[in-house]
Amino acid sequence: MASIEAIRRILETELSPTTLEIVDESHDHRGHYTSDSIDPSHLKIRIGSAAFTGLSRVKQHQWVNRLLKPAFDEGLHALGLEISI
Repeated sequence: MASIEAIRRILETELSPTTLEIVDESHDHRGHYTSDSIDPSHLKIRIGSAAFTGLSRVKQHQWVNRLLKPAFDEGLHALGLEISI
């Protein structure tokens, strides 16, 4: 399972964020997705980065989702994004 720290490293390396907050909301979804042992399964990420300048909101979200594909492949189920520049 991709850890929150691994996700943080990916985002920091690829996007050089000025702000980054990762909130694990998995505990609110116990029994909702699969095994209770899969963590993190539900995350909310607030991120600010100049790297998003000029991109539509859809492109910003697609970029983050591409970066976190390994986490999704390892069990991340839901991701809420709040992106700023």
